[in-house]
Amino acid sequence: MRRRRSTGLRQWRTEARPIVTALIDAEDMLISRSERPAVVVTSLCDQLDAAVSHAESWLEAHRCPDAKFGTYFAELIAASRGMWAIMQVVVREAPGGEWIGNRDLADKVGTNLMDRIEQARRARVFLLQPTS
Repeated sequence: MRRRRSTGLRQWRTEARPIVTALIDAEDMLISRSERPAVVVTSLCDQLDAAVSHAESWLEAHRCPDAKFGTYFAELIAASRGMWAIMQVVVREAPGGEWIGNRDLADKVGTNLMDRIEQARRARVFLLQPTS
């Protein structure tokens, strides 16, 4: 029974890997370009939103055989949703980019953004471990 469960999880993780990777790539693109003009950041937010929606629907349709792995996958999705929401504020309040130099805006969103980045980092560490 244990071997069957292990094989099932390995297969599930193999199928989930491209979805997780797409979500991580979309997060990285958004964060690395967060000081670009609003049109760029909005486009990257749209890409992240699409990756999140795809990950959510895939996870809903493919029940994870390991509760811990499923929890970390959900955490990554939640972190991405949070990053998206924060960057929506940035786009509205600093449409030209360079929001980090805007002390008021950086104070307003900085801590929350760093919390979402850390939440995603923790999930990534677990999700990207090699399968055994």
